[in-house]
Amino acid sequence: MTRSAIAISLGAVLLVSAFAASVSFAQAEMWYSPQQPRLQYTFSNKGTWLDYFTATIQYQVRMVNPDTGVVIPSGTAVGIGSRVRIEHIPHTRSDIYWNGTGGRYDTPNGDWIANAGNPDPKRACTSQNFFQHHDDDGMFGLLSIHPPTKTISTNISGSSFSCDAPAADGSVICTANSMGGMNATVNFASTYGNMYLAANEWNGTNPVNCQYPNGAGLAVLSSTGGPYQLTVPAQSVPFSITTTYTTSQPPSAPTVSALPSAGGASPGTTQCVVGSSYGLSIRSTDPEGQQIRYYIDWNGDGFVDQIAPSTGYVPSGTSIAVSRTYSTSGSHSIRAQATDQSGFSSAWTTYSFTCADEPGVESQLEGTGGTGGTGGTGGTGGGVIANLNLRAVPSLVRSGETTRLFWSAGDVAHCDVTGTNGDGGTGWDTLASPVSGKVSGAIIEPTTYTLSCYTYSDALITDTATVNILPQWSEQ
Repeated sequence: MTRSAIAISLGAVLLVSAFAASVSFAQAEMWYSPQQPRLQYTFSNKGTWLDYFTATIQYQVRMVNPDTGVVIPSGTAVGIGSRVRIEHIPHTRSDIYWNGTGGRYDTPNGDWIANAGNPDPKRACTSQNFFQHHDDDGMFGLLSIHPPTKTISTNISGSSFSCDAPAADGSVICTANSMGGMNATVNFASTYGNMYLAANEWNGTNPVNCQYPNGAGLAVLSSTGGPYQLTVPAQSVPFSITTTYTTSQPPSAPTVSALPSAGGASPGTTQCVVGSSYGLSIRSTDPEGQQIRYYIDWNGDGFVDQIAPSTGYVPSGTSIAVSRTYSTSGSHSIRAQATDQSGFSSAWTTYSFTCADEPGVESQLEGTGGTGGTGGTGGTGGGVIANLNLRAVPSLVRSGETTRLFWSAGDVAHCDVTGTNGDGGTGWDTLASPVSGKVSGAIIEPTTYTLSCYTYSDALITDTATVNILPQWSEQ
């Protein structure tokens, strides 16, 4: 093994508070760590180095109706007698990832390990920790984060809500008793992480055992020789909820019908065809004329995958169109529910249909998501394609001006956004854009941005958005 030096720019930790991944009512808390001097782990004349790094840590929390499983957005009014569960979503490896510039080949996930430990140092050189191939060495890094302590605090007006003692998982169930409101906060205590570095002789296959005698070792500051530790400050995610009288009546169970499809052997029919966007129309009415929104469970697994519209409500009786592209033929079913502004929900409607194979084309396991970023959730349930959404706001600018890019991706392993104007790289390689969008470079000619994502089965899927130049007119 040769002596190897890897320079990777890592430096900020992004803490994102969100609701369930399938329903993103996101509230973002961002914290940037100061850039660190060189980190290293060496043994004899061999070693692995990192100059600076960027890590992303995601805390996920939500409010949910424990009786229906429906996620409740912050600021919602619920009927007296309703119950609300406030909970954090268990940590997963995908909640931690780190990357950098200057030759990054992958974005490894971290791990949630008690005391930020490294329980199996000699087996840290696995594909999930790989980040760089340099000369004849494979480079590996394990970012280990100690799970923070979680608590939930409430501030209740009068006796409008009463809350049970926290459950074993830390969640709290509160019941609406009378008119009023409640502010609740999910608190994540400060915590810390350690980076463990390793290397292995590269022979063209995935290495198994780290070749340092003690395996992956704790990174130290090269300037002092002391151990490096990532400090993550305390974070909190606030919610608010109010009550309303229960004299309100829920909306009617939605009617669901197929929209004409442009794909398949008979364009304009309502037949679902593999690989073509399949549209549905959903409609409900509220007896009091309140505005409504629709909850959609695309794969019938009991979890809400989409809310339409994504923000706000539509007038009672409004039909709304949604779509998905399916990758497998056969029987499928979706469920739809309507909820009014008072928080009252209709019964669920189940709509079943059959997807036909596209004539002469073998059905694919992966592909491009549905229109308007409504691609399916993939993963669970099978047969639904990963969800990508990329848009530029504004999409028409004067020459030399900038725009903002907004993107999100679900059920994928890694994403990059690139523009034909040279935009891309660090900050453009996340699963979701910042809440306020990502500012582009100067647009001096029509520019196409591409969101490229790899699924967990290593298939590449893309979405694009184009920014055009505003014409300049002159009198002749």
